[in-house]
Amino acid sequence: MNKYTFIINPKAGSGLYKKHLESLKKIFASSSIELEIIFTEYPGHAQNLALEHSRLGNNILVGGGDGTLHEVVNGVELSSNIKIGLLPLGTGNDFVYALGGDRKFETAIQNIVSDKLIQTDAGEIEFINFGDETVYKKRFANSCGLGFDAFVSHLNNNKKLFSGLFSYIISVFEGVFKYNYIQSSGKIDDQLISQSERLLIAIGNGKTAGGGFYLTPNGLINDGLFDVTFINSIKKWKIFLKLPLVLLNKTEKIHEASLDRFSKLELNLERPTFIHCDGEVLSTNCKQVIIRQLSKKLTFHGAL
Repeated sequence: MNKYTFIINPKAGSGLYKKHLESLKKIFASSSIELEIIFTEYPGHAQNLALEHSRLGNNILVGGGDGTLHEVVNGVELSSNIKIGLLPLGTGNDFVYALGGDRKFETAIQNIVSDKLIQTDAGEIEFINFGDETVYKKRFANSCGLGFDAFVSHLNNNKKLFSGLFSYIISVFEGVFKYNYIQSSGKIDDQLISQSERLLIAIGNGKTAGGGFYLTPNGLINDGLFDVTFINSIKKWKIFLKLPLVLLNKTEKIHEASLDRFSKLELNLERPTFIHCDGEVLSTNCKQVIIRQLSKKLTFHGAL
């Protein structure tokens, strides 16, 4: 019998799991899938649970959004035989979309029960903060960003008046008036990146972040490369004009944007910079970053 540890973030989607839990139990029971349900109790708990239960040989079912998934990906050992199922119970659910889903709970359940599997790439990030030479390391599943989108994630995570894309858009509007551009240089694989003032640098395994923003519209989660979008500084009032293009999957039409692909990206920041992975803010004071693409290190249920 397949055994899954169902790690649920009870706060994700304002407790959306309550709507589906009983039907999920019945579906899994009828499919000879053993289910152990555990609720997270504090930040980082999902990571600890994923580490503990994956070492026991249990597959992992994630009940939450991209933030809960971020913790699980940092707990599960890479290249293991552990299967990860992702149920769209959060506010963003971008990686569900990247896995070929339609963000519907029923579709995700069907992918798990039918045991459809995808070997996906993963990201590894190392960073150093200003005034601290400690090297911090994290992994991510879907996206990473420096600058404006990370600042918006910071605002969104700390002001949950609404949920989903609407909440993110409100944070974008707030962020426009509070944000300072970043100064960055570095290297993309073996090619130097000249210093420039930028609005943001978005790295994507998938196509979208923030609940539907096509920051890396060409991203594919199993192609062995990461996509990156550099958007140079824009007059702040113009950000409101460019935003619909990102929502409508027309990022490539933004004059200030340049798109590329990489396996390793190194960045140096001239002043303290916000950085996020999967919507979770890792630093507000970042100085140096190295991001590596790790090919097909995770196994997810999906429908690609």
